[in-house]
Amino acid sequence: MFRGKVFAPTGSIPVKKWVCVEAQFKKAEGELNLMVDGQQVASAQNPGGGTLSTYRFIHFGFGTFHELVADTDMYLDDIAVDVKPIGCLP
Repeated sequence: MFRGKVFAPTGSIPVKKWVCVEAQFKKAEGELNLMVDGQQVASAQNPGGGTLSTYRFIHFGFGTFHELVADTDMYLDDIAVDVKPIGCLP
């Protein structure tokens, strides 16, 4: 559950490897999909409790809801936002 909404992870994000992470917001369906290297790894219906039409900001980075047991590094590179799928470079 994520903020009272169903969040269905079906995979994971690899560590110590560069990957392409894509998020797709389907406004009409109230759906969020997360893909890693072109493969869907999670989806949520109406994430965050609001409607997708009410979101005004996009945040990039790392967040956690639990205490970390080890130091964590995360690098972001080549962030792009568009109204249609962009896809990953080969």
